[in-house]
Amino acid sequence: IRTDELRRVGTTSLGIAHGMTTPGIIDTRTRYVDYDTYFVFGRYPFPEHYTQTWPEHMRFVASGSFGMTREQFSQRHRVRPPDILFFISRLEKEREFFQVAIDLAHTFPDRKIVVKPKYRPHNPYHFDFSSLTDNTPENLVFSWDDSYALMLNCRYAISNGSSSVAAEAIQYGVMAYVWDDFPRDIPFYYRAFPEICVERTEQFTAHIRGVEDGTTDYPWDKLEDLIDLSGNVIYDVIRQEMGLPVRGTELERVAV
Repeated sequence: IRTDELRRVGTTSLGIAHGMTTPGIIDTRTRYVDYDTYFVFGRYPFPEHYTQTWPEHMRFVASGSFGMTREQFSQRHRVRPPDILFFISRLEKEREFFQVAIDLAHTFPDRKIVVKPKYRPHNPYHFDFSSLTDNTPENLVFSWDDSYALMLNCRYAISNGSSSVAAEAIQYGVMAYVWDDFPRDIPFYYRAFPEICVERTEQFTAHIRGVEDGTTDYPWDKLEDLIDLSGNVIYDVIRQEMGLPVRGTELERVAV
């Protein structure tokens, strides 16, 4: 109805994806939408699984996340300390996944493991970690700061697979990986990019060691379909689609 009314008065209908469909691949809420132009994180998985049910006139544009301000986005190539950002959201295996953070803190005593829960303590979806934090290493710290600000201060990140935050971190210059503990017979979004999926702490550790000793490179060139890595900030991508000039570095988060 929204799109029909916009077209009735001669206006273009623009839509923007709030995130990704992870951990699944096909989401009925996204599979049946109608815009003239739809801004999404990356090309995957739309040609394979969505364009068949979208109107023929509908275009999608890979534009990345709108999480960072322009000012933050301009700093995405800054030199970061080798700290590890550990994103954790509500899932069935919080205890097991939190143990990964503890193991990392023991493995890398020379750096901080910054645990960033998705939900704050007052949120009903928050998981109470207090029972798990007795005698944890001193270099394991919790943070409730803005996720995007934290990305500018950590070189590596790992997230469970039910969040789009790993892809966002990659767009913002962080070498991020995804914890894949989903059953093999269940389709999982990030498995289309196996280079960043890990199932054991030792795998993640090996990736970091390889990057730091020069034996391996982070696979930036294989992640361009996961999220837009063109270097264009989403606000300017949208402005260009609207026929407006780009604005440069500004402080707004969502305004275009």
